Amino acid sequence: MKNRMGAVFAVLALILLSPMWALAGNGKGVMDGTGPAPKHDLLQGIPFEYTGTVVECNDGQGLVLYVGDEGGEEFSVVISGIGPQRYWDLMGVSRPDVTDVITVEGYKITVGELAFNVAFKITFINEEDEPGASIQLRDPDTGLPLWRKAKLKMNKKGCEE
Repeated sequence: MKNRMGAVFAVLALILLSPMWALAGNGKGVMDGTGPAPKHDLLQGIPFEYTGTVVECNDGQGLVLYVGDEGGEEFSVVISGIGPQRYWDLMGVSRPDVTDVITVEGYKITVGELAFNVAFKITFINEEDEPGASIQLRDPDTGLPLWRKAKLKMNKKGCEE
């Protein structure tokens, strides 16, 4: 009877614990407890620097930047990866709003057939309170987001119009 109970207990423990092993990252994360490692090396992308006026802010992580005319046509770019509101608050910088003039430095990457302009640094040009204020969003040597180091409560605010 004792052997049978031990075997049942061992099988039960194996069944209950196996999902944990299946879901474990097995060393594939960034090793700081913040999630999986990036799937793309951003530093292998094409460096860019755009200066323009913010014309649209998207809840979450992006904005649209009007950068002028190109060949007689209006030219805007979508900027991704500007980070969560909590990181901007921690750095003491307001997120870009519509009509702000900013310079964005980063890398353009291609995933399949889609291209993304991923921001690494944003500098405010027309900021009345602090002209030239800037915020570094990603580590220039690794491409990893700097907000992963900031362990604060998540606050998902978009920019205000």
